[in-house]
Amino acid sequence: MANLHDHQAILLSLTAKMQNMNWNDLRIVLAVERSTSFAEAAKTVGVNETTISRRLGHLESALHAKLFERQGGRLVPTESGNRVIETAERIESETMALENVVSGRDHMAAGTVRVSCVSLVANHLIAPRISRLLDNNPQLTVELIAESTNISLTKRQADLALRMARPNAEMRNIARRIGQLDYAVYGARDADKEVLGWIAYEEKYAELPQTRWIKERKGDQNYSSLIISDGDTLLESIKAGLGKAFLPVAIGDASAELTRLDEGPPPIFREVWLISHPDQKGLARIKIVGDWLADTIASL
Repeated sequence: MANLHDHQAILLSLTAKMQNMNWNDLRIVLAVERSTSFAEAAKTVGVNETTISRRLGHLESALHAKLFERQGGRLVPTESGNRVIETAERIESETMALENVVSGRDHMAAGTVRVSCVSLVANHLIAPRISRLLDNNPQLTVELIAESTNISLTKRQADLALRMARPNAEMRNIARRIGQLDYAVYGARDADKEVLGWIAYEEKYAELPQTRWIKERKGDQNYSSLIISDGDTLLESIKAGLGKAFLPVAIGDASAELTRLDEGPPPIFREVWLISHPDQKGLARIKIVGDWLADTIASL
């Protein structure tokens, strides 16, 4: 219990000190949290890199708390940093809402939104369709993070995430089902379909529905001579005639290099869920990008 009380005391002390911080201080924190370097943060705020480093150092001294630490070459918020960021984002949300009302720009989005999803979806479903969103919102920047594993919204590694199954972790986040992707089996258009073997995902993806479907029907014997670790490698391997595998119909049917090997109804599908952080619910940029992602998936 002593540790818990000490932790609560630290947070209360930090909160009290934050009351004396001004919005320009908090803008520095947000710029650093949303950037990969001091140089990028400086460009966002409109000052030089030395000023960013100096002002962040002064903030940390005033708060008696380290706000960021370096991990793998990237600045990552500490627990105290996340608390300051949460406060800054609430103020940012209120400020932007007021500015939108005053200027009549309720329908516009400004700033950066980081969107995380698997590479196959990012590269072949989202990126080819995103130009209209950006054209309609010229002050918006979308950072598309193609990841093979789910990164954390709670730790602010992304603002929005598309997940290919109902989320069972990070319960603080808001999750809504925005559609589904039908899957079918594809091979290279010019390949000999009679001799194509299966291309498999590595073992850590054994619970994927497409992996289970194949194993239930084919077993492990002669299952695959090629094992891959991500969707883009899978797609290129199919195109190269190295085997057959499941792909989203929206991707497979759109490729002139591929042919669907089973013309019946798609045997499997995967739900698509949009995950967002509750503290960012009121931000115009989050809502606009989230709604666009939902509409895009629903239209496939």
